[in-house]
Amino acid sequence: MTGEREYKHICDRLGNVFCSDHKLSLMKEHFSENIDSPRRFDRINNIANLLKTLEKRDCLNTEEISPLKYIARELQNNNIIALIDAYESYDKGPEVVPISNERNVKNRVIPQIEVDPIERVYRLICSEIGQKWKDLARALSVPEGQIDDLEHRYLRISDMTREVLLFHREASDEKYWKVKLCNGLTVARRNDLRLQIQDLFARHGLM
Repeated sequence: MTGEREYKHICDRLGNVFCSDHKLSLMKEHFSENIDSPRRFDRINNIANLLKTLEKRDCLNTEEISPLKYIARELQNNNIIALIDAYESYDKGPEVVPISNERNVKNRVIPQIEVDPIERVYRLICSEIGQKWKDLARALSVPEGQIDDLEHRYLRISDMTREVLLFHREASDEKYWKVKLCNGLTVARRNDLRLQIQDLFARHGLM
């Protein structure tokens, strides 16, 4: 996933992150000159609205993503920050490496696409958890009310699961969230997934 699709993916992810009213107000003030409309300013009531407004004002697009970086850092969302960094790295273009062999010598462009290991964990769980997503949510201390809200808000289990994982990451101590996630998979009776996740964490030195 590259270019415009990756950009839209980052915007969607960022637009779904929980943000307190106070934090949103501070970010609106930061972009007040860009918004440049008291009426529009007052109508912005979430991150998704803020992003759309900045896009309409041509302050945010595939070439200008500094607002995404600012918002992600203000929300302290390391996963989205990693996605933005990866997007910027890819956008700079892959390095041209000269490769020689006995028959000919030519330049080949070899893009090295690295997926953030945490994002790989999220994708694996989202695609494989199935109907056990609620059990995982409860094991990760997601309130029943929020579980109900997710069912009303999303159609796909993968989307609901991603929100559960993001909630858990943001609500947990940075030192222990991975252990709690693995324990949650055990409680949800998905030991197969737990083993895969532990292997991913171990291979990247995250546990």
